[in-house]
Amino acid sequence: MKKWVQIFKILGNFSRLKIIKLLKGYSGGLSVSEIAKEIGISLKGASQHLVILDRAGVLRGEGKQGRVYYSLSPDIPKDFHKAIGLFL
Repeated sequence: MKKWVQIFKILGNFSRLKIIKLLKGYSGGLSVSEIAKEIGISLKGASQHLVILDRAGVLRGEGKQGRVYYSLSPDIPKDFHKAIGLFL
């Protein structure tokens, strides 16, 4: 039960859902600044949301040319995958 509460806390934020939806529809990785611009939030806000999603195992970050590019992890935990399917 605690796991589901944690999942819904993480996915209960509109900006985090927008990030997941953006990355779900994008085949390559996006940088923090690209994500922030695309969903209309500050760099700091985007960074904070990305850290939360990364710690939850939803994202994969890859460093290139001095930047980190984020994409959805191919190994998203099954429970998260189910919950994301409900919201998106």
